[in-house]
Amino acid sequence: MRKERKTALSSPEISAEESALLLAAEIGRNVPQIDLHGATAEEARTALDSFLYAEFRKGTRAVKIIHGKGTGVLGEAVREELARHNLVEAWRPAERSEEMNAVAYAVLYESVFYERGAE
Repeated sequence: MRKERKTALSSPEISAEESALLLAAEIGRNVPQIDLHGATAEEARTALDSFLYAEFRKGTRAVKIIHGKGTGVLGEAVREELARHNLVEAWRPAERSEEMNAVAYAVLYESVFYERGAE
């Protein structure tokens, strides 16, 4: 049975493991990321979906999504996509002041098909 999806905006119950992965992604430098600046909401959804699937296939657990501040339309599209995406185990907006309202972090489900070193 699949566990209930958790998001930082709808549930404060992010597990300790998910919280640690999100924190590591936020303070780390070698986190896979996508920069969606300049994209329309629909382009951002499509690009984010492709990015999440590509990272999932690599066995990546945490990713960084840069959507920028702007009018907020792109950030809203990203949050909606993360909340509904079947590969996203948990996510939250950035907490560091320089990234607030411009970046989100997500934890992907662990791939049962991925084998370390098999690329």
